[in-house]
Amino acid sequence: MREAILIVDDDQAIVQMLKEFLENWEYEVLVAQNASQALEQMDNNIVNAVLLDVKLPDMDGLELLKKILIPQ
Repeated sequence: MREAILIVDDDQAIVQMLKEFLENWEYEVLVAQNASQALEQMDNNIVNAVLLDVKLPDMDGLELLKKILIPQ
């Protein structure tokens, strides 16, 4: 099974560039455009790493990081 990386960013150009780069290195790439989608991806998949934008439309990226590290 390939390791999975979740990209959380609302800028599609950045997401596409990172996705192509990581897929070339044989990673499974999951994508979320906001914090809600990121939390859903993490509930439904095993994620080995997260590339997280700090400025997201629905939640500050640092707040999302706290939710990821300290689930409630």
